[in-house]
Amino acid sequence: MTKKLKEDEAAIHEASTVGERTMTPNERFHVRQVALYKRMGLHVTAIVGAVFGLMGIALLVLMLGLLIRFQIVGFLIAAATTGLLGYVARGMIREGTRRRLKTAAHVTMIRGVMEQQAVSYATYNGRTTLYFHSIGEFEFIRPLDTEYTFMPFVGKPFEAHVVELSYETFEGTPLALKKKREAILLKLESEEGNEIKVDIDGVYKRYGRGYFYRYFLAQALIVGPSILLSLVLMIGYADPLARSYGLGFFTVMLVIIVPIAIAFAAGSLVYFLCLKLRKLIDPDYVKTHEERLKG
Repeated sequence: MTKKLKEDEAAIHEASTVGERTMTPNERFHVRQVALYKRMGLHVTAIVGAVFGLMGIALLVLMLGLLIRFQIVGFLIAAATTGLLGYVARGMIREGTRRRLKTAAHVTMIRGVMEQQAVSYATYNGRTTLYFHSIGEFEFIRPLDTEYTFMPFVGKPFEAHVVELSYETFEGTPLALKKKREAILLKLESEEGNEIKVDIDGVYKRYGRGYFYRYFLAQALIVGPSILLSLVLMIGYADPLARSYGLGFFTVMLVIIVPIAIAFAAGSLVYFLCLKLRKLIDPDYVKTHEERLKG
């Protein structure tokens, strides 16, 4: 019985390759954009590693100065910090320079059940959880801001069109960096209702190749001005009021929280009013990001 359950579970996690096809011009554009961001990430990692290395060199000079003055405790602390910075710098520089990103020349079509993996890590304000979605051995690079859109898809059968990403050394040796193969998701179609959930080619045909940039800027138009307005309220009105009346800790916290809440509420209200106005001007306007992704 246990063996049969394991076989059934393995069958669920398997995906079948339906075939291959060539990329459309819009899909090729999208793949190049994602690959560009990935390559930029590698370069940034190497640059940050180099900065840590320079900090380690500066500490090395300080360490020698402390040794000359016989400040043993300070020397030991500087030596430990220098060693740590050197180790981190070496790892980041190798991470950013020793591998080369390659994209497949064709689109692979797969069928299988959508899976989800949650990865949690500690941050300065608690714990953050990231969600990764995959079918079979392909882990998707999803379109922008679709992490929670994909959650209802878990456990359901889909056909996905993907372009695989791979890494190799500059000598051409393949590098297996993850348990699953990383792939850019171009199209996702439900097997149950034959409903398209994601169609990158359709998105670019209908909304243009600048769609994801405009979407990002639209979100920034809420956050950016809201932060600016909250700072203006905090510095210009709330802080002087609290100082003039000598108010306590609780009121000081309100001085911080209330302007932020007011600013973000105002920003959100303006954003939704703009959406309503756009809908009145153009009744065919599709307002949700999830609906636009269907093309």
